[in-house]
Amino acid sequence: MMTMQKAIAKIIDESKARPLTDSLLRLENLCRGEDSTNLLTTAKAIVHFNTGDYVGAEHYARLALSLEVSPGVLEVLVRILQARGEHRSAIPYARNLFELTNSQQHRIQLIACLLDSANVREAHPLVIDGLAVEPENLKLVQANLACLKQQGLISEAMDVLDKLPTRFQREPSLLRLRADIVGEKDSLAAIDIYRGIIKSHKGSERSLNPVKWNMSLHMLRARQFELGYQYYEAGLTPEVGTMGRNLHPLIKRLPSLEAKSVDKSSWTVLTVEQGLGDQVMFLSTINDAVDEFSRVILLCEPRTFDLYERSFPRVQVVTPGLIETLHDSKIAINGVLPIGSLLARYRPTIESFTRVRRPFLSIARKKYNQYREILKAEAKGKTIVGISWKGGYWENQQRNKTIEIEKWLPVFDTGAYVVNLQYGDTTEDVEFLKSKGYDIRCFSEVDFKLDIDTWVTIAGACDGLISVSTALVHFAGAANQKIGLVMPERQGPFIWGLDEARSIVYPNVHIFRRDTDESMLELIRRVSRIVGSE
Repeated sequence: MMTMQKAIAKIIDESKARPLTDSLLRLENLCRGEDSTNLLTTAKAIVHFNTGDYVGAEHYARLALSLEVSPGVLEVLVRILQARGEHRSAIPYARNLFELTNSQQHRIQLIACLLDSANVREAHPLVIDGLAVEPENLKLVQANLACLKQQGLISEAMDVLDKLPTRFQREPSLLRLRADIVGEKDSLAAIDIYRGIIKSHKGSERSLNPVKWNMSLHMLRARQFELGYQYYEAGLTPEVGTMGRNLHPLIKRLPSLEAKSVDKSSWTVLTVEQGLGDQVMFLSTINDAVDEFSRVILLCEPRTFDLYERSFPRVQVVTPGLIETLHDSKIAINGVLPIGSLLARYRPTIESFTRVRRPFLSIARKKYNQYREILKAEAKGKTIVGISWKGGYWENQQRNKTIEIEKWLPVFDTGAYVVNLQYGDTTEDVEFLKSKGYDIRCFSEVDFKLDIDTWVTIAGACDGLISVSTALVHFAGAANQKIGLVMPERQGPFIWGLDEARSIVYPNVHIFRRDTDESMLELIRRVSRIVGSE
């Protein structure tokens, strides 16, 4: 069996440079007549993984797991799911793997899955226990700093960095983490650290991509557009991976756009990327793209199809199902361009944003009239104010994008008719308001996460909105709704800048940042005065 295992290991190692079918045939020939079903199935999973076929890899890994639950099979499946960006799905398998082996390697693998799924609460105790055994394990030190950063424990994270051994002080990955942590409070200071890392770097240019990607977000926030846009492209590289600018897997089968070879009689494919709010902001440049390329296909998520198709009549809007046919069709295409790359092309300066700052999303008129009449009848002459009070996937994002519902009572005290535009389960928050004697109009029959068109329509039917930074601000702002954007921290998503009082993209979005000594309640009260003065 050891001889066969070594032979299989050799085939697996060589599979990275061989065609998939060749490696699979070698495995079948080697194992023919042997009682090694599980070993062969696991090997097939790894070979598919090594050649980039993650779908096939997952199929064989799950088949192997059905035959025998072993550390080897679990580790393969976790690696596959991580590579596909399905970190949350990988957690139970990574947890099972660590329970079976109790090894530091598998502890770190589990921690990575948890952190990539924004599960800091479970990850941090695992990190602390691991550091108790290996206090200078670099991966655990990095994970500890990431946990502290995501929880907003910036001073604690800096303390950990300052106390690290001297040999760690110039470690590139830790220098990048220092810049990331400093950047939570001060983008300009972070940019200086990133510059120092790049200047002193002695490795390959590709290994700098994670640094450039993180640096780009701070440079764009500071309106250092030229280099910021250049480094923003690093978010598409393998070195940044799933933490950067993820594209739909089907798009990767199509050629990338080569600007010099654009043929206006052929189709140019634009693909959405990143979060919904980012997508909307990028699409503020869609008409510029049509002017340049003429024939444009926009790949979007199904939940935004109706809104985008109505809003962009000059564009052929499609969902992933149709993209599958492009690869094998005879339709002439120039290539694919991620929509995040349009900003560098058409918005190189602040003036280039503000010069064309106008609405670009169209609300469904009939549906709007229906909701507008419902709200006006219920409000009985009161100002109709929509609110959204929480957002963000990562815990550190939630600090910048979430304000507890009890801080929103000044909005209700204005006498406005308040509409709940918060996505997700708001049952507890609504019950809290009722316990305090406040009413809020809910549309519980509408899933705001899935029915984007109705969500945006209801938002448009209000007289105005007060919201933290969520996709709602982008959608409603692009539809020309009046919005008071509430910023709990002075820094937030790069598009809101560092100190601007008005959005450079959306004509009626005004930004309210919390002053140094101002409480959240006082911030909301300050924004609420606008409602009271209408």
